[in-house]
Amino acid sequence: MKKELYTQVFNNIVISKRIFGFVQRKTDDGYRSLDSFPLYIVFLNEKLFTLKYQSYKYYKNKIGNRKEALKKFKQIKEKNEFIGFFESKTIPSEIFIELYQDFKDIKEFNKLLKDPSVQNKILFYSIKSLDRKRIEFLIKDEHRFDYNIKSYYITEITNIMGSKIEYIKYIVDSIKKYSKNYGIIKSFKKEKDKVPLFTNEIWNVESFEVLKYLLKEKESFFSDLTISGEYMVKDACKKQNLEMLVFSIKQFNVKPNFNNYNMEYWRDTSFEIFKYLFETYTDLRFNDISFHSAYNGDLEYAKYIVEGYINKDPRILITYRSLDRVAEKGSFDLAEYFLSKVGHLEVSRDALNNSIKSGDLKLVNLFKNVPVTKKGENFTIYDSTYQYIKKNNRLDILNTLQNDCIYSSYFENFIIN
Repeated sequence: MKKELYTQVFNNIVISKRIFGFVQRKTDDGYRSLDSFPLYIVFLNEKLFTLKYQSYKYYKNKIGNRKEALKKFKQIKEKNEFIGFFESKTIPSEIFIELYQDFKDIKEFNKLLKDPSVQNKILFYSIKSLDRKRIEFLIKDEHRFDYNIKSYYITEITNIMGSKIEYIKYIVDSIKKYSKNYGIIKSFKKEKDKVPLFTNEIWNVESFEVLKYLLKEKESFFSDLTISGEYMVKDACKKQNLEMLVFSIKQFNVKPNFNNYNMEYWRDTSFEIFKYLFETYTDLRFNDISFHSAYNGDLEYAKYIVEGYINKDPRILITYRSLDRVAEKGSFDLAEYFLSKVGHLEVSRDALNNSIKSGDLKLVNLFKNVPVTKKGENFTIYDSTYQYIKKNNRLDILNTLQNDCIYSSYFENFIIN
């Protein structure tokens, strides 16, 4: 009952369990107090933080004891708690600024602010908060930041923001605007109108919009952004973004490398992209041995491959793995299509096992009387398949396997309960 009450109060089952666990572990003085919680937990939960902050304000304003008030956040001197403070999304802008200024009375907090291993990451930590006022305060009013941020941080910043281009622009423009007042700019007179961010090669971006923005702004940085064209092409394939792919190939003058070590170009991408690559580059070979996405459940994708195979396109190789994959993904329409078009060309024991574990009774019915034709392989039912039936109480699957299946002998003595 107590656990349910905590869940209702804090509206987060994970945080609630942590809180309940802390309170239940008694100390010499009785139950644990709010001060016993690590600050990073407090910074993660709005209600916990509100309780902590109200306690802090009580001592600071009502009692007038600033020193006692700061004890409420004494853990801030620890590195993890320090980072959690800057990253927190639960602390309102005005309160963050108030606490930041008060925390500077804590010697250990100031020491961390000056720590080189932390100092040049403070801005990055704060960007995770997605709080514009906090970012502007730290950039505009604080002079402690080392702006020599490598491409790792540029990449992480764009990933944090996702496709929120306006926010990314805001961060970059703010750094550019306010850093002009600092000594760092005076050392680079020729670079006075550039953003003081030094970068290495960028290998991935969060979205096509981010890529276009970085390309547009790349000369605005102290050292021009270097973006890997090959990785942008791969990234576009993974993101299943044809527009980004075509743009990247042209922009970076990249010809995709389709050897066995670069299957990521097409292995898990969309049919639209695969078709574009397959029809544009004659050296692309389709080999389902390394193909894991089961055609993304796209029947048109499967038809395109099968028709090429039937027409003896030398660039297409279909094996038993195509059926294994579509059964694993629970793609009944694709499995039915493959069986109707290419027959029982190499069927492995995984086809039925995978169809059972997919939970799709139609797939089970499709494969239950299909013999194994893979050379050198005998049929068997895996222990994980039995466990799936038992754990999920799939009596419907068990009944059809026991009563109308060429492999019914494997299931005749199997009992769920």
